[in-house]
Amino acid sequence: MGMQVSTPSVTPAQLQAAVRQAAIRRRKDKDAGTTAMLGDVTKPGFFQQVISGKGVPLNMVSEAWNNRLSEEETKLMEAFLAVGDFGMRWNEQATVDEKLRGYGAHTGRVPRNLKARIEESRTVYRAREEDAKVQFEKLIKENSQVRYWMGEHKLGINDLLAPVLNPFEIDRGRGQRISPEVLNRTADLGYFKTAFPTKYGGLNLNHQKTDFLLRRLPIYGGGILGNIASNKSIGAKPLVAFGTEAQKDFFLPYMIQGDSGGRSIATFQLTEEASGTDAISGMQTTARISPDGKSLLINGGKIYSTNFYVAGLSHLAVNFIDENTKTKLPTVIEFMLPFRFNDTPEITKQKIDWLWDRGFEVPENAQEMLGIGGSTQGYSEAHDGQIPIEYAPGVSSILGGFDGIGRGDEYIFGGLYKGRGGFIALCQGLADLALNEALMEVVNEDRIRFKGPLSNMEYVKAQITDMAIKSEMLKAYSELTSAILDNNHEMNLIAETGIGKAMASELAWDVTQTANRLHGGKGLMKGQIIELMLRDAWVPLIVEGVNPALMQHGAGVSAGPAMVKSLSLGGKAEIAWNQIPSFETGDLSFGTAFGLQLSAKALSLPTMIKGAIHQMAMRDRQLDLLEIAHKEANIFARTAVHFKLKDLNMAPERNRKEIAALEAFLRIASGKKLKNPTYVGQLYIDDAKARYQTRRREDEELVRKYA
Repeated sequence: MGMQVSTPSVTPAQLQAAVRQAAIRRRKDKDAGTTAMLGDVTKPGFFQQVISGKGVPLNMVSEAWNNRLSEEETKLMEAFLAVGDFGMRWNEQATVDEKLRGYGAHTGRVPRNLKARIEESRTVYRAREEDAKVQFEKLIKENSQVRYWMGEHKLGINDLLAPVLNPFEIDRGRGQRISPEVLNRTADLGYFKTAFPTKYGGLNLNHQKTDFLLRRLPIYGGGILGNIASNKSIGAKPLVAFGTEAQKDFFLPYMIQGDSGGRSIATFQLTEEASGTDAISGMQTTARISPDGKSLLINGGKIYSTNFYVAGLSHLAVNFIDENTKTKLPTVIEFMLPFRFNDTPEITKQKIDWLWDRGFEVPENAQEMLGIGGSTQGYSEAHDGQIPIEYAPGVSSILGGFDGIGRGDEYIFGGLYKGRGGFIALCQGLADLALNEALMEVVNEDRIRFKGPLSNMEYVKAQITDMAIKSEMLKAYSELTSAILDNNHEMNLIAETGIGKAMASELAWDVTQTANRLHGGKGLMKGQIIELMLRDAWVPLIVEGVNPALMQHGAGVSAGPAMVKSLSLGGKAEIAWNQIPSFETGDLSFGTAFGLQLSAKALSLPTMIKGAIHQMAMRDRQLDLLEIAHKEANIFARTAVHFKLKDLNMAPERNRKEIAALEAFLRIASGKKLKNPTYVGQLYIDDAKARYQTRRREDEELVRKYA
């Protein structure tokens, strides 16, 4: 079961020597921790260039934007989702019966009018199900990309006929594991291997392709989405980016394809109760060599380890301590866990007992959280917990081998920041789903308020306007972020993804809570997707760094190098030279580009002046840093929107409402009020009314056809 301690090919003396060498390296580079947090400042990202006075790098942005997914690649990813959406259909209980919980009628007798409505919904659901199977079978025959993915996943249509997903059941389980049926279906559809190299059986999808998927996945519910998104980022990134070839060859096939015990995914044990967003500097968990030289002995505790109870591998963050200098050496340990999707409660308990026997004290149940039920957040303590120094000859448990000792912060931040780009896409998808749920509610002809549907109300139209503006802007922001990540692999984008994650999660929360309020009392009832979404939307505000801290960190990353440079005479001269307006326009018109460049200068110069005045104390001026971050996000968002509008205006009639929303955003972002705050909302409402009527007609036809 799980780990087997072998006699390592390295001696304790060799490992101790490696620790001493890491301590020497760490002491020479006194700023190693800061460097890991700031990234490579010699390869400045978007924000660093703005703050330094160089202006908005519009040529780089244009190149990235023009190298987004091709039409063929987009169709391929749409086909992936067509297969995924069919395979992850809500079952009848989720679609129909769960609503009874909100009425208190899920047990016992059901009042007759409510029962009639539920049975009508059941009839419609079953008709839709029959039609979905017919349409998907037709799609397989007619769409070569769909056939490609069915072949890639080694699936036949019969493998996907049974709808298995019930996000309410997952949520009701709170911290408990998602059923093996749902987890295995998710794995069958390729969702757990998107970020892994093809050499080991993964799909090796780039940021744009994975973000394309993440924008559509919130409908699956926060529990399964948490499993997918975390495995794609903090599960895959550390080993893929920083593992030795021997480690990749050993761990990755098992992570992607499973083993004789079944399938599993990965977890990242980083956060501790005393250190959350500031995880590295406050980390108390330690590792030392066992007396027999075969194992590492771990002491400390971890909390909020996503996927823990379905994980076969953990990236465990620890400190080696150099005994001579007492230098802390942050390091990531590859910790093989015994859990698998198919574990029964009895088998899970046996595996937990096995961990206790090896010094890892783990509760029998996952943590119960406000949202993302099913993500099996794990609390654990290690008391001389044993992890083998090697799992096989040459396969070290230390990520990166001996060279990885003392580089844990580099590996952690390097893995996290690129994964945060996916958070922006995920939050945009959540906002888009909430907007659609709100639209379907306000045009619902069965819900009459003050002699008409809610969509007739001026205030509701204004709320829809606000929601649409935020959702459409986030889409442009997400697309530009993933395009830059894919086209600039070496560029330091820690600030962009951190600030982007914070901004996107705040806006997704705004949109979701507004959508919930538009549902009235129904938004508080169990069995309603908007109620579940509201709790799930709270989670991104906290996880992978609380937003205010991420915003401050992003501002520090982007402004710090220029501020340090401004302390020298030569640096002052360079920054002054950079203040000359840039005429870099990329593919934008001169007027549009010039406006962005002026905004960049208006941010750069005051920031440098503040830095010169306050110097190193600037890092403690939290409100100033937050203001810088918000202004950086504004410039990035406006840049993304301008490029998105160029695309949308190629078909203005088809994209009328999206164009109106983005143009409204630009007006608000420039400090102006909307002339007509209901105009955008009315466009989205008109579109929703048409979709609502079409869906009602289609449902009537399907019921007649399949009755």
